[in-house]
Amino acid sequence: MKDPGKSLMPQPPSPEEKCTRTQYEWTGSKLSSQIQSSGPMVMNGGGHIDFDTTDHYRGKITSAGSVNGHDFTSTILLAGHRLGTCPE
Repeated sequence: MKDPGKSLMPQPPSPEEKCTRTQYEWTGSKLSSQIQSSGPMVMNGGGHIDFDTTDHYRGKITSAGSVNGHDFTSTILLAGHRLGTCPE
């Protein structure tokens, strides 16, 4: 990925949602970011993804907030590896 932030930054689900990336760092092998969202869903979250080889990554994303008066917390663990080139 040339710019993982473009690929990994979530798009707001509706025009009422306002999400802002408050921190972003891409070193070429590690991506760290934080976001804040307001609107019907209020959320703060962020995480990191380590691209430990050209074919493998792992990371963690955490978030907390509320939707329609219901509080939530979330932790997502990521891991993946390249299987091959995409078919055309």
